[in-house]
Amino acid sequence: MKIFKYLFIAAALMISLAVLSSCGETESASTDTEATAVAVSKVPYTGPERFVLEGIDGNVRNWSEFAGQPVVINFWATWCPPCRIEIPILKELYAEFKPKGMEIIGISFDMPGRSKHKVAPFIRENNIPWVTVFVNQDVAKEFDYQGSIPMTVFINAKGEETGRITGAQPHATFRKEFEKMFE
Repeated sequence: MKIFKYLFIAAALMISLAVLSSCGETESASTDTEATAVAVSKVPYTGPERFVLEGIDGNVRNWSEFAGQPVVINFWATWCPPCRIEIPILKELYAEFKPKGMEIIGISFDMPGRSKHKVAPFIRENNIPWVTVFVNQDVAKEFDYQGSIPMTVFINAKGEETGRITGAQPHATFRKEFEKMFE
């Protein structure tokens, strides 16, 4: 009987480890201040609505609301430790770059039906000032989501992707990407 107890504990630990590591980087962790290198498109998006998503307040948010301004798209979840780690960095940079016309759109992987009651209080408790919406398959595909959060995409005012970060990164890496949107 003890063997089943130990097997159960081992299985529970493995599942917990898998859940925690799944929200981090899919590639090897970077210890320097450089973001994971990703080829970025310099071709601006000119098609129809890039996304139409439900906001945490229940209102629909459209990509066109943010046209002509630099936008940071941050894929995250309340249950993701690396996502929580980068919130203070994003808040600081948001305060600095928002007056220059930049906006952040937080795209939550928390499920709207089951987790809506978790996201809104989390946003309030952490004083997150930017727009937050819930993910769907279309927006994940549109921004080439590769299965790991946090993932942050940087888009300049022309609609060109200027950078991408996967996994929690240091302040200097985020600052570099925020500045590139304004070049």
